Parts: sequence; structure tokens; C-alpha cells
Amino acid sequence: MKRLTFPLLVFSIISMLVLAACSPAAPTVEDALAADPTAVVEDTAAEPAAEDTTETVDRTPDVSMRDSGLQVTVHNLGGVTVHSLTAPQQVFANSTHIIETPNNLVLIDTQFLLPNAMDFRAYAESLGKPIER
Repeated sequence: MKRLTFPLLVFSIISMLVLAACSPAAPTVEDALAADPTAVVEDTAAEPAAEDTTETVDRTPDVSMRDSGLQVTVHNLGGVTVHSLTAPQQVFANSTHIIETPNNLVLIDTQFLLPNAMDFRAYAESLGKPIER
């Protein structure tokens, strides 16, 4: 049962990332007024709910480039952070992933070329958490 649970978790997290990246942004007051300047729009963002205890998740990924040429995309999903490292197009543009939980890391796949694979491992170790799987 444990072996089935882990791939299911990985599939679920990657599916959430794809859906988050493909879903349109929520419309804003400015969007509504741009579409119809005479519209009466209630700005609910100005007054947050008194008992709103949900954690805010920034769906905008952080993107950076490593010296090796790997592009790093970091998605913060609340209690879990997903790091995706993608090789340049010239070297097959394959991606490897790190799922960072509060206590450990799960590494998924590896890079095709040894220098990129070594940089992927160095990046994982720089996060300062033990590699669980």
C-alpha cells in the first residue's frame, strides 16, 4: 500500500501544479471596470473576512537560472514547495523535480547529462533538508 501511495502523491502534486499554471487568474475590480466602465463593482478585497484563517498561497512561481544553465521554477503550495529544474533545449530540456515538505525532500527523476545531474543534487542539498526518497 505504501508503494502505491507515494506515486499517487507525486501525481497529485504535479497535477495541481499543471492546473494552477493553466487556470486563469481571478478577475479584479480593474478588469470589470475595463470591460464596462459604468458597472457597479463591489470591492470585497478591501475588507477581509474577520474569521478568514485560510493560508494565502502565492501561485506565481519564482524562476531563476543556475550557472549550469538549469532553469529553476519554485512553486509554493502552502505547506509544500515544488522545485522544478529544467535543462536547456539544446540538451533535451528534461525536467527534474523536488517536493519539499517541512521536514524532508522527495527527488523525482534525474538529468540526462552528468554536470546537470550533479547541479541538481547540489541544489537539493542546498535546501538543507534530508532526502527522503
